[in-house]
Amino acid sequence: MLLTDEDKRFPLLTRSVFSATSFLSYGLQYLFSAIMIPLGIVLVFLRASYLLHIGHIIWARGLFWLMGTHIHVYGRDKIARSKKYIMLINHASIYDIPAIIAVFPRVSWLGRSYLTRIPVFGYFLRRTDYIPIDPGDREKSRESIQCSIAKADSITIALFPEGTRTMTGELGPFKKGFIHILKATNLDLLPVTLNGMFRLKPKTRFIIDPRVRLEAIVSDPISAAELTDLPDQEILERVKAAISSNYRL
Repeated sequence: MLLTDEDKRFPLLTRSVFSATSFLSYGLQYLFSAIMIPLGIVLVFLRASYLLHIGHIIWARGLFWLMGTHIHVYGRDKIARSKKYIMLINHASIYDIPAIIAVFPRVSWLGRSYLTRIPVFGYFLRRTDYIPIDPGDREKSRESIQCSIAKADSITIALFPEGTRTMTGELGPFKKGFIHILKATNLDLLPVTLNGMFRLKPKTRFIIDPRVRLEAIVSDPISAAELTDLPDQEILERVKAAISSNYRL
């Protein structure tokens, strides 16, 4: 197995143990997902959307259970059940999407198209109203944003304003794609900070570290009316400040 620099940060004995447990965890996660797929196909065929939604939650929570960890949630009471939002989340790990599915109400995802091509994981994304976007194709990106706007009447839109996973653990620059959705829908913004995900499993490391405390912290919603007349850069700064105020590795 080729070790990355992140893998090598673990002491030799710890690395050996965690490499073995990570292999086991990945295997169990894929097996669990493979079991859930036929059930999901049946529910799609039966158009049992509520049961399919419950299945998504069981799948997402199951992944963390198989890693020997779970997510602590703070500020859930700030979410008004009757409202729809544009949910903005920092991005550090491939497990960020399952983390949100596990702890928050049903959302429609706007994210990188390559994720839909990941075996098993991509299938579940396509069954969770995932809207793929390709930053290299402006026309397809525009179509994806329009699709998000169309969905906004009935479901919260979730996306990662950084666009891609952090390689260092620090928050990356925020992109303004969500501002187009904001101005077209007037939905309030809901910043959510995920903590511990980079240390659990960053993009540059094979090993899963289940010792990390995982958190999802909901900030106060930002009213669309407060942002209407602000320049794009100031909107980006407000959102990033809200997420970074609760962020820690």
